[in-house]
Amino acid sequence: MQAFPEWRDTVVESASHFALAPLSVQTAALAILGGSTITLMTRMQQGTDSMPAKIVAAVGGAFLLAGLPLFHSVLDSLLIFGAIHAGAPFGYLEWLGWFWYTVLFNVAGGVLLVTALRLVRAKELVKRKGSEADAEGRSAR
Repeated sequence: MQAFPEWRDTVVESASHFALAPLSVQTAALAILGGSTITLMTRMQQGTDSMPAKIVAAVGGAFLLAGLPLFHSVLDSLLIFGAIHAGAPFGYLEWLGWFWYTVLFNVAGGVLLVTALRLVRAKELVKRKGSEADAEGRSAR
């Protein structure tokens, strides 16, 4: 905030959206979507060696997280901390009140919506590969 003092009001206003948000169905949904977005972006980047594809995944994830103001515990905490240091009307207790539920729902979104679905899909693929290998083994005899 020392580097860009002209952004103090903007940072405080933006961070207030997160730090002062009460736990509700809407904030839980925003946090679930935030967790699933960052997990999906990470999976997409790990699934390719193509640098342009990795960049597209990063830009797409950033657009969704920032453009839709999804709740992400780490990224939005940086904004909240900047606002606190800029003199926001909230502090670390309000951040903690937002952070605890955001972390839980971020994990739920990442694990349930992305990782669990991937594991279900992987189980099906493993079965299919096993069946193909059995069929090849029988035909080779």
